[in-house]
Amino acid sequence: MPLEIQSENSIDSLTINQLLHLSNGDAWESGCDASLTSDSTDITVDITSGEIRLGGTTVSVNAQQVSLQAGDLDDPRKDLIAVDTAGSCVVLPGTPEPALPDGTTDEDAYQPSVEELDGEAGNYLALWEVWVPAEADASTDLDDPEIQYLKDRRLGSPAGDAESVRDVVAGFITAGADITTSHNDKDETFTIDFDGVDEFPTDTTVTFSTENVSEGLVSRPLAWDAGKRTLYCSPNGTADAAGTQSDPLTLQGAIDSLPFFLSDEVVIDLFTVPNSNGNLPAVYNNGSNTYRPPVMTGLSTLADVTFLGNPSAPADVVVENGINWACYGKGDSFLDGIQFNASVQLNGFATARDCNIYQKGNYGTAGICVGIKKGTIKLKGCNIGEGNVATAINVTDSANVGLVSSNITASSGSHPLSGGPGTKFTAISGTSATSANGVDSPKGVGNMTNAELKGVVDGQGTELIENNGRRLVHQGSAKEIYEPRRRGPPNTVYLSNYESADPSGATTSDTGLDFAIADCNPGDTLVIDDGTYLLDSTHVINKPLTIRGENATLTRTVNSTDINEDGAIVFRGGGVQASSALSADVSQGTNDIPVTDASLFSVDDYVYLFDNGSVNVNTANAMTFGRVTSVDTTNNIVTMSTTAREDFTTANNATLYQVDLLESPRIENLRCEGDDSAQTSSWFKFDWCADSVYEDVHVNGFIFNALGVYHCWRHTTDRCTIEKPYLNGSSEGEAFQHHKSQDLTLIAPKVAGGGASTTPVRRGIDFHKSSHDAVVINPQIEQFTLAGVSTHQGPVKNIEVVGGYIGQEDFGNASASGGCVVTDSGGAITLSGTELLCGRRGLVVEAGGRIDATDVTLIPRNGATETGVYIEAGSADIEGRIDDPSGQMVNAVEVRATGAVTGVALDLDIVSGGGDPVYIHSAGANVSDVTLAGRLESTGTGDAVTIEAGATGEVVSNVTLDEFDIVGGHAGRGVVTAGAGTVEFVSVSRSRIDTSSGNVAAVIATNASYDALTNLRVQNCDCTAGTATAVQMNEPDASYVWVTNNRGTVTIDANATNVVQSGNQ
Repeated sequence: MPLEIQSENSIDSLTINQLLHLSNGDAWESGCDASLTSDSTDITVDITSGEIRLGGTTVSVNAQQVSLQAGDLDDPRKDLIAVDTAGSCVVLPGTPEPALPDGTTDEDAYQPSVEELDGEAGNYLALWEVWVPAEADASTDLDDPEIQYLKDRRLGSPAGDAESVRDVVAGFITAGADITTSHNDKDETFTIDFDGVDEFPTDTTVTFSTENVSEGLVSRPLAWDAGKRTLYCSPNGTADAAGTQSDPLTLQGAIDSLPFFLSDEVVIDLFTVPNSNGNLPAVYNNGSNTYRPPVMTGLSTLADVTFLGNPSAPADVVVENGINWACYGKGDSFLDGIQFNASVQLNGFATARDCNIYQKGNYGTAGICVGIKKGTIKLKGCNIGEGNVATAINVTDSANVGLVSSNITASSGSHPLSGGPGTKFTAISGTSATSANGVDSPKGVGNMTNAELKGVVDGQGTELIENNGRRLVHQGSAKEIYEPRRRGPPNTVYLSNYESADPSGATTSDTGLDFAIADCNPGDTLVIDDGTYLLDSTHVINKPLTIRGENATLTRTVNSTDINEDGAIVFRGGGVQASSALSADVSQGTNDIPVTDASLFSVDDYVYLFDNGSVNVNTANAMTFGRVTSVDTTNNIVTMSTTAREDFTTANNATLYQVDLLESPRIENLRCEGDDSAQTSSWFKFDWCADSVYEDVHVNGFIFNALGVYHCWRHTTDRCTIEKPYLNGSSEGEAFQHHKSQDLTLIAPKVAGGGASTTPVRRGIDFHKSSHDAVVINPQIEQFTLAGVSTHQGPVKNIEVVGGYIGQEDFGNASASGGCVVTDSGGAITLSGTELLCGRRGLVVEAGGRIDATDVTLIPRNGATETGVYIEAGSADIEGRIDDPSGQMVNAVEVRATGAVTGVALDLDIVSGGGDPVYIHSAGANVSDVTLAGRLESTGTGDAVTIEAGATGEVVSNVTLDEFDIVGGHAGRGVVTAGAGTVEFVSVSRSRIDTSSGNVAAVIATNASYDALTNLRVQNCDCTAGTATAVQMNEPDASYVWVTNNRGTVTIDANATNVVQSGNQ
């Protein structure tokens, strides 16, 4: 029968017994999966069919169901489902006990205990461990997704897969065999990778040695029987002794007898025997360079190994040689009350207490006292170094090193501590050290100046924390001191705690901010607090953080000529990771995307559909963000969570990109002051992010982008204010810039004014390069030159503005082509309830754009306004009011077709005191399908509505005035046709037109050199013209003219053809 054990921790005992039972031929082969029976009124588990081995004999297991007892009323328990020699599954119930540690469940609890299978080799094979909560009486009660009710206990004999210790060890060592036997098939060292093993607190790769340095091969057991044991040693002991006080071992002999896997405490006593014999100091010397204990692995929290000297007088026990000690797993190891005269090498989990660790030069590793590779090492009450080594403690990899009440002394001018990347030294309770910066005798690290503390540690990527909370960080070529001037809630980092952060703003705080960012974990909050901080570098952050201002202001002097300059802080995701060209065209509204290689994508990937082969080109091609919901690799179809917002074609090299988006970064409550003389360029940017947020950010002074949003999906800007851009040539700033982004929300954004002396922004809120699907709620835009809200370069669609105010206030350099709201390049903006103070123009449609507006109010700014509604190329549907009683506007509405204008519907209440209120004309391109309704209250003398084909070959067609009243004492002509091109299909109906104040025509077709004037209708109108004829058709070449059922006098040129005139009064 193989060795079997029983310990206080039944989980460890079962694990080791399963491992040991392998030598008996007990192993799982296949199948035997387990699941809780759905909808069961009892606690039942379904086991699928499979095969096992017991005693080397294969046993078939049929599919079956096992029932468990109901849960105890008070405490949980752990049952074990095993299979016997007949292939029947049995339940070996555990004992209900309170969970320990308190509040834990399933595998995190070492109590209640589970059946250990001691004495059951060949009888039972463990399959599954079941957590049975208190009061549970049905499978449906085991429904907490955070609890692992079924733990897999199946153990096979092949090499393990790193799921548990038993698996990985089974792949290297035959159960029941010692190292002498195993060495026949192994090199002198072999490595087991314990990464991901539950029993190990950290990922660990362990190299085991089958070689004893001084004596050759030794036979080491895998494990011992249960129970704490003490091995007594003496300098005069023997290597094969019993380890008792009367028959002591040598130190190396004790070391060589240790098993690979420990489940209980072991003490190697170096003091008791020589002390009883009066042989102090006891000097241990094996004549070699170092004692090399074998690698140990503790499977229990009780599995400690202690090398015991005399803690009250460590010089009583002297180890002349070095020692190289490594112990992994749940246990710890101790060096207690010993003086080492050569270097000590530590790995894993180890503590040195009340030790003197020196480097006398005869043995060990020259130049250091303590060498550490990785793990968690504590040095308490130790004297390390005598001033004769360059480095007292050296970490070559990464480790956590605790220093408690210890003295560390290196040679003059040297750093006593040196660490590899990821090393953390923690100096607590009276630890003292020398310093390369002028401290030759040990001085308490808590009493050191910042400069002195920087001389204690060397090694990039290394940290030292002293007991007052001050921390030294060495990264790159810089060292930084963190001093906890301010403490806050967990997961919060304060910039003011960093030495290089200057709250006076006199010097840059870039280094301090870099260290603060490095100290943050994903999801943390970095607080820029209590001061003014100068940032002249760009800080790129690749992890999700919240950056929050608290009583703080940022300043910046960087001036750049790059309009895409990143600014002070950039949150940036990984962007493109993989791509596949479309294999067929994708129509708008489709979410099944045919690609050439669907295997590049996985469910939940972020994807970016782009209508160009290169996602980085500076073009305005269509784009759509989404997430992958399914992947069909057979048909190469990737299904997105969103639908294509445009058509995507293979002719345009449309491509689906798998992208990495940084999730949920935030910048909030910051005040930013640009530099007047330097003219700060840009401030903040989100790039390749999802669910990013700007909240309550105030920027005063910038050239290009104050708040940038690039390649982002689902972004929010909440109550942010931008003002005071600087003029840099012709490139004024864009206050809120959105570039190739989707699903955007802006809440109460403000672009502040500032009077005639303040340079306005170029564009207040800009949607650029195919950004789409945005809502702007209650904007307050007070100054701009080109646009308050704009879309440009690309099919920027579904932009909605709700409420708010957009105005060009007191300044004198409004762009000749600008407007409060401008859309071009196929863009589309919807407005509702918005007030516009029109400097140059109000609503502007250019280059195929579109505006839909309801309940908008347009007001002119004194002395500057040309037009309220200006449509140059594109379409519109606008309902609202234009209020210009003093006649500041040249035109309340101008349709000026420099590009094709088609599909314009205007329902306007216009109050005008001058100019030509409505002017519809071609200017290089044609106009078609324009409707005008509402009311014009005018006291002006210009033409109320002009319909003009501007040049030969141009056409103005299908212009309809229906229920559009011209009233208020207008003294100019009412509706006028004119021009040199073709005016056709003009209809004026159901309208009241009063031009009696000027005694001029209410409706007139002028005598002009038209290409053609045809299909004119004036019907059912009330026309009043004073002493003039109300309706005048003066063009002799007019054709197809209907003037019917109107009130008012009518004259039609006798040469006009196809005229219908009837019912007029």
